[in-house]
Amino acid sequence: MARTGRPLVVGLCLVVLLGAAVRIALHDPTSEPVSGDQASFVYQALSLQGGNLSYDEADQARWLELGWADQPHGLFLQARDDGWAFAKPLGYSVLLAPAMAVFGAHGVTVVGAALLLAYAACWYAIARRRWDAVTSLAVATAASVASHAWLYGFPAHADLFVAVLVGIAALAATQVAWPRSDAGTTRAVDPWLVTAAVACALLITEKPPALVAVGPLVALAALRRPWASRLVAGGIAALVLAVSVAPYLYYSDGASWSAYGGDRYYALPNTPWSGGTEADLTPWRTRESLSPGHVLESIVDPSGDIPGAAITYAVGRHTGVLTFQPVVMALLVGAGSAGIVAWRRHRRGEGVPLLAVLAAGGLAAYAGLYVVAFTDNYFGGGQSIGSRYFLQVSVVAAVVAVASPLTAQAARWCAAFAAAWALVVLHPHLRSPEEAFFRIDRTSAVQRVLPFETTQVHSWRFSCEPGTCVPPELEALG
Repeated sequence: MARTGRPLVVGLCLVVLLGAAVRIALHDPTSEPVSGDQASFVYQALSLQGGNLSYDEADQARWLELGWADQPHGLFLQARDDGWAFAKPLGYSVLLAPAMAVFGAHGVTVVGAALLLAYAACWYAIARRRWDAVTSLAVATAASVASHAWLYGFPAHADLFVAVLVGIAALAATQVAWPRSDAGTTRAVDPWLVTAAVACALLITEKPPALVAVGPLVALAALRRPWASRLVAGGIAALVLAVSVAPYLYYSDGASWSAYGGDRYYALPNTPWSGGTEADLTPWRTRESLSPGHVLESIVDPSGDIPGAAITYAVGRHTGVLTFQPVVMALLVGAGSAGIVAWRRHRRGEGVPLLAVLAAGGLAAYAGLYVVAFTDNYFGGGQSIGSRYFLQVSVVAAVVAVASPLTAQAARWCAAFAAAWALVVLHPHLRSPEEAFFRIDRTSAVQRVLPFETTQVHSWRFSCEPGTCVPPELEALG
């Protein structure tokens, strides 16, 4: 890149990235209808402000003070011996609670803006392992703004939080597995290995399947350190895990170590402590459907249109990786092509092939898990702009690209392609990002050429304006 062009690229990227974060922070989340899992995460944060995670009239009073809606529509909750309690992963709500105590409802978007910048920082830091600062910033900006990642900063949803956890784990593992020097390789306490282990411990309760994508990188990092370092990192991670599972065990009366194994319900109209009765609740038995045994059975004996689901997972109109994260698809294709060329020429290149293969294998295994085990809902179901499940592990693609022989120039072309694609394909969402999470029915002309997700049980949501849709069954509302 010409020396005179570098300041322009840096300035443009910073304006776009910081402008996107500011636009999130200034947005009032209560200006859009309650949808998706927003009620669950916000209600958990409000309950934490009250000093516990049991739901009662005081939590409802705090909810009404937000001026968002008269009821927490779509709230997930679980029954316990003395009443009702939370039933969604807790980490994101822990961040929301103090932010909302200070900024009120705007705390949601303040946290969203911070998470978007953290997500971009993970991309940038990983890219800097081999590429120059300008290339790294361009790729990070494309991943964060020329994609649906930006759109997830506006609603009260945990997907960016999980993505940042995965990004931290991937970055820390890469620092260990691909060191710049041999310094510190024999230390008993390796801060990077500890960081990766702690992030994985938190993912066990926040999003266990994400470990399929990032786990191989962390395993390689552990193998690159002596036993003492592994034991210290594992011990600290075990302590973090014990602390993180404690609330789930306590509020499920010992029935579950996660948010999904208790006696769960879905509150569509009212809750028992806000004018409704238990008859208003819909049982939501994820204890069986999300159990390891059920998932393993689905893998061993799959059903559904797996080829069709695989196609739309990659290039689907409403859920495709190419559609909503073009820089990821471009980098993966570029990394694969560069790797094949390097292999055919019998040269190693500048990357770290084993690291790239493990990262690519983790992403492929993660995608395969959802396509095979959750063929009719691989993207997040209900209210989801693009595949929020893939967004959660998308940072691993940065490791694939950087550890491959892909050049910095090629990476810049990938970022440019992503920007152009976003302008042409995602403009209905990027033009009004505040509404994108609610108006998932909006599509561009190019989007409508891509294959429709007929394999997805929630695809009815893509075909009608929110508020006018008639669901085929109540289960589709989850």
